[in-house]
Amino acid sequence: GRLRKKWGFKGYVSSDSGAIKDIYDSGAHGESTTFHVNATQGVALAVKAGCDVDSGSWIKDQPWSTSSPYLENMPASIKEGLMTEKDVDAAMVNSLGLRFRLGLFDPIEKQPYWHIAPEVVRSPEHEAAALDATLQSMVLLKNKRNVLPLNKNSKVAVVGPLADAKKVLIGNYYGEICPNETFGCVTSPLQAIEKVVGSAHVQYAAGLADVSDNRTSGIPAAVSAAKSSDVTILFIGLDTSIEREGHDRHSITLPGAQLQLAKELQATGTPLVVVLINGGMVAIDWISHNTDTIVEAFYPGFYGGTALARLLFGQENRWGKLPVTIYGESYTEEFDMLDFNMAKPPGRTYRYYTGGSTLFPFGTGLSY
Repeated sequence: GRLRKKWGFKGYVSSDSGAIKDIYDSGAHGESTTFHVNATQGVALAVKAGCDVDSGSWIKDQPWSTSSPYLENMPASIKEGLMTEKDVDAAMVNSLGLRFRLGLFDPIEKQPYWHIAPEVVRSPEHEAAALDATLQSMVLLKNKRNVLPLNKNSKVAVVGPLADAKKVLIGNYYGEICPNETFGCVTSPLQAIEKVVGSAHVQYAAGLADVSDNRTSGIPAAVSAAKSSDVTILFIGLDTSIEREGHDRHSITLPGAQLQLAKELQATGTPLVVVLINGGMVAIDWISHNTDTIVEAFYPGFYGGTALARLLFGQENRWGKLPVTIYGESYTEEFDMLDFNMAKPPGRTYRYYTGGSTLFPFGTGLSY
């Protein structure tokens, strides 16, 4: 009622993929279901609640993990009197009505989206807009002693398991980024920095093989690179081996030996710029209190490496603001993480949180 009558919404409502099944089948959640209903009851509940479209697999042999509860259970739901054909008609009106308004049933020659020239794809204007959006998505959290912007004539140590990352920059849920479904056409942070200062001025040492690496044998080479450079840029964080849909974390701290790498680099005395690449929260208590310069890049996308290099060396000043709060290590111990009462003390998000583990609050963001 609120969505359609009060707000005047005229589109259609779709489930997430597999979400309808989650109403009655809790297998994916590993715990008892909330509603205690069967499939026909669950489908009826969803339709009558206003969910017009079930995002599920319905094409034969489609390689997807969910079924289509609507198609499989709607007839039985109607037959059992749990819903009516009028309920189905209303969902069809909402979903097909939007398509009619978009002109998707008009002759192809009258549909503008069928007549976009190939040269529009990756046009200079579109690439410039994508790069600008990437620049604005990154947040300068800390810049004590004005370490940034860096001088392009500096000797730079580029360090960390994500320094030469390509696929990690993209995050997940993407199409074909490069030809043949590879990531070779993506510019890594290391490559982008080399373009700015010249490869002769860059020393690269990963320090760790990946974000989960606990072996410390590569750290001395990273420390050596830092000691012989004017500045160290450390790229650390997470990747999809740590966080992704259906794969939760048990800890919000940096995995592997990344924190040890940061501590040993800080101990060299060479100015240290920490760049975080991640999706979910990362508790960076020690880093926030002991390093001078921190950049939150998130998973910055195709132009992430280029944008980072331009920002770090002052070629751009398009920094953004934090859309979330960055909490400390104690955050997950302050309340039951399975209790989603947002306002229950100590609360959640910038609106309700009253605890003491905030490292960088919502809206934080510096510039030059």
